[in-house]
Amino acid sequence: MDTTDLPDIGTIQVSVKVDSLQGSTLNPGNSGENLIWDFSNLLPCCGTVETSTDTIKWLNPQTTPNGQNFISSNLSDAMNCYTYHSHVTHNDELVCNYFYYIKNTDGLFINGIAEQGNVVIYQNYNFFPLILYGDSTEDNARITKINDDTLFSTFFSYKSIADSWGTITTPAGQFNAIRIFTTESVFDSIYINGSDFQTNVSNNNYYYRWYSKGIKSPVLEIYKGLWHLKKTNQQKTIYSIDNNTSINSQILQKNLFKIYPNPVFNTLNISIINQKIIDNYNLIIYNNLGCEVLKINNIYNNQSIDLEQVLVKGFYYFIIFNDGKIIFSDKLIKL
Repeated sequence: MDTTDLPDIGTIQVSVKVDSLQGSTLNPGNSGENLIWDFSNLLPCCGTVETSTDTIKWLNPQTTPNGQNFISSNLSDAMNCYTYHSHVTHNDELVCNYFYYIKNTDGLFINGIAEQGNVVIYQNYNFFPLILYGDSTEDNARITKINDDTLFSTFFSYKSIADSWGTITTPAGQFNAIRIFTTESVFDSIYINGSDFQTNVSNNNYYYRWYSKGIKSPVLEIYKGLWHLKKTNQQKTIYSIDNNTSINSQILQKNLFKIYPNPVFNTLNISIINQKIIDNYNLIIYNNLGCEVLKINNIYNNQSIDLEQVLVKGFYYFIIFNDGKIIFSDKLIKL
């Protein structure tokens, strides 16, 4: 694994949330060499794969609202986005939590967070360490929030070890992978008018992450911890959909579809050139912050999509996927 296996600006990461009961009892298996892990029977949490996905679009941090606060960051992503109607501007406003990262030869480090506009320093957790089998790394990170005369501080202690390698199978396919096992200890403190109080200790958190060459995100993740500030007391499981189709494959798949006009004013047309592939193909359009703005299931030949009331002028990205796998992705310009 090297820096080419880390996400880049423009990378689209799609993961599938696993059924909560199945995910909470899943056994990550033993550590060691040349192992075989079979997770091919994982069930989606919410009916189908398409309705159980989370999507992250990796961004240039300087194009995000709080990028100026993290000038050392060279990657960002947007999460937990939602839209509300502002009675001040009388427009629909998009609000996201932005995570800022430093990507280097050691891995991908979280550098900070802008949570609904509040800037939080997060120093410095390597959640995608570039280490070899048998190697380990340790990190200490701290989140600090200030509210009037009160300071909230969360201290994290991490230890990661590449404890296994072998072949892993998920519903997305079979991969040669290295597994990195991470333990996490969390200490919460509050400082009020010079006095400090420790409010919570959690020292039994863990993450099992399988990484494979070229995937740019964990193939499978089994975890119980505070990753992305989402506390969970129950083990959860997610797996990635292979979203890094090669250029030659992209060209081949593009010849199966015709998406036009692009740029588009109001109406986007879809032609399916090969009528044998019309079943269960779905379309998602994302804005330049990586947030889903339109999803259409079961697209069909000669379909017309009215974008006039859906998209404002700007740059977008779209993906076409089938059975949990991205078939084609490209840029879309709305005029």
